[in-house]
Amino acid sequence: RPAALDAFYPGGRLLLRLKLEADKDISSGQAVQAVSQLTGKTMRLLEARRRENTLLLEMEEGAALRASMAVAALPENVSGDTHSVIRINEEKFLVALSDGMGSGEKAMAESREAIHLLFTMLQAGLERELVYENVNRLLLHRAREEIYATLDTASIDLGTGETELVKFGAPPTCLLRGGVPRFLFGESLPCGIVDEAKPSVQRLHLRRRDKLIFVTDGVYDLLGKEMEEALTQWNRGGDRELAQTVLEAARARGQQDDMTVMVVGIE
Repeated sequence: RPAALDAFYPGGRLLLRLKLEADKDISSGQAVQAVSQLTGKTMRLLEARRRENTLLLEMEEGAALRASMAVAALPENVSGDTHSVIRINEEKFLVALSDGMGSGEKAMAESREAIHLLFTMLQAGLERELVYENVNRLLLHRAREEIYATLDTASIDLGTGETELVKFGAPPTCLLRGGVPRFLFGESLPCGIVDEAKPSVQRLHLRRRDKLIFVTDGVYDLLGKEMEEALTQWNRGGDRELAQTVLEAARARGQQDDMTVMVVGIE
């Protein structure tokens, strides 16, 4: 039962604004799911804010979000960078990008192993905290040499837009919203270095026309925050053009490492 509820019908589509008591043990995602069940409509979260002792939610009726992914990488054959995607359930999926230490086949094997372990344990139904903890420990104990890998993931719920970014030693992710870039940093060690390594975790809500841009060290070490300048060269084409634009901007500064740009677009 909300403390307050306003309903509007702009353009014939239901828009709700709810005020919930903050001491109620409910997340914004649970609230969206509950309202969807009660109204028989697919509701999508637009905004969630906490103010003093209340949780303010705004949600609208609409079809679930859609997502696309595009990747640009160098070299194109044997690379220490690995990317992949897995569907968790009907509405949620997870994208992952891993960068093995160095380059060549050994680095490629390490990054592939990191993603393989991650996906295998997620499909087995383990809790998220245990999954990432075990990926780190298994890489640490399997390594016969001093080899490690970064791990950069995003779990995206297309029903609500709720997204969780998890990083092990990965560069910042860029959220491009309305043409304005925002960098999401997360300080943590890569997988496979120390037993106690913990990932950084951030949560955000994605909207239509948002884009998440993931890069490996080979790109970020060359561009850094100058990636904002590279984004201004993008002609508002598709995700593949955006990924290629960022990659070319990095290569123009001198390729020294494997380079991968992964773009996830939301519609």
